[in-house]
Amino acid sequence: MSSLDLMLMGVKNLWRRKTRTILTVLGVVIGTTAIVVMLSLGFGLQRARDEQIERMGGLTTIEVQKPWSYESRDGKPSENQVYLDDEAVTLFKGFEHVDGVLATKRTNIQLRIGKKQSWADVLAVDFEALRAFGYELETGEWPGDIQKNAMVAGAQTHMNFYDPMSRGGYMGEGEGEDIMGGNLKVFLNGDYYGDGKKKRPFKMDVTGVLVGKGGWEDNTSYMSFYAYEKLVEADQRKYGSGQRERKKPGTKEDKYDTIKVKVDKVDNVMPIQNQIKEMGYEAWSNAEWLEGEQNQALIIQGVLGGIGGVSLLIAAIGITNTMIMSIYERTREIGVMKVLGARLKDIKNLFLFEAALIGLFGGTIGLGLSVLVSKIINKVAGNMMGDFVSSGISYIPMYLMIAALIFATLIGIISGYYPARRAMKLSALKAISTN
Repeated sequence: MSSLDLMLMGVKNLWRRKTRTILTVLGVVIGTTAIVVMLSLGFGLQRARDEQIERMGGLTTIEVQKPWSYESRDGKPSENQVYLDDEAVTLFKGFEHVDGVLATKRTNIQLRIGKKQSWADVLAVDFEALRAFGYELETGEWPGDIQKNAMVAGAQTHMNFYDPMSRGGYMGEGEGEDIMGGNLKVFLNGDYYGDGKKKRPFKMDVTGVLVGKGGWEDNTSYMSFYAYEKLVEADQRKYGSGQRERKKPGTKEDKYDTIKVKVDKVDNVMPIQNQIKEMGYEAWSNAEWLEGEQNQALIIQGVLGGIGGVSLLIAAIGITNTMIMSIYERTREIGVMKVLGARLKDIKNLFLFEAALIGLFGGTIGLGLSVLVSKIINKVAGNMMGDFVSSGISYIPMYLMIAALIFATLIGIISGYYPARRAMKLSALKAISTN
């Protein structure tokens, strides 16, 4: 018998017993849907975790800070004191597997546009280093070399303006302000000095707005170190509000609050982080707890997959039962096929094909149903939890879809193997004489 004849005969046999076939396929549908949806929840949680890590700086970024304490008993720095300065930046850039180094100085500023005001965290940075860390602009352009008092705003900075004289006005209200250009007035730590005297505004030119990442960082803006120095000088000079302490020649101090080190691969993060710690700095990265999170995710996926697998096991038993019953009903037919010269291999392949077809049909329908259920889960979760699960808590990757179809088909073949062997071993004479 040709393969086409076997396939046509298998389809006809399943169609003759439509009710039993539909019920058996339904079992595979339920099993496939259960296991795919359960696994999709595990993949969704893993994706949400990865997005959260990305908002926190990704897996290849090491944050370096000054040591908690290096002072001796007399209050003076110890001989082993390390500093966050240009020497440290140069040193970190020289490490193997380091793609970039971003030094930052943090401050708090008040922004004013007309009657409206806002507060924002601002980091003084080198814009080229910032771009190397993957920051991109939604609108505008990066500051040029001649734009000294330039600032790049966070994605949500323009939404935080409010009118302090208006009832019910507070940060986050309104449709946002146009902060682009030179109409933005900036005050370091508020627009009044401690003695009640009003500060002179420092004009800042916002050249661009960053692409949002969906985290607290969207409220952080960035300015050049030149603009930061000028802002500090303008704030201190107006009323002599605390002149800077002049340091003695040769005296070292921290120039930056934090230095971020970008590593080329995750595998190289911990060795470089340990190297930085051995030098005396405090250093941490998301890679420290990644391994524990991955193990936890695998356990969750295993438990959820096991729950769905129970349904698919029941479906496999249903396929086996259907095929065995088919043998009893088609005993005479099998005997006739053998007498007419059908090979034992053909008889076995016929039953395996029918079982595989049940698995394939059930898997296909179950996969479609899984996608629908996944969308419903994400819709409900989005309405209940908002931006916290912006990407959804259920995620079905393409390889899971393909694996589900293959797995359902294999379940059908495995479940049909015993009945196929049993049909192959039937005696032709006894089969023909069976009523």
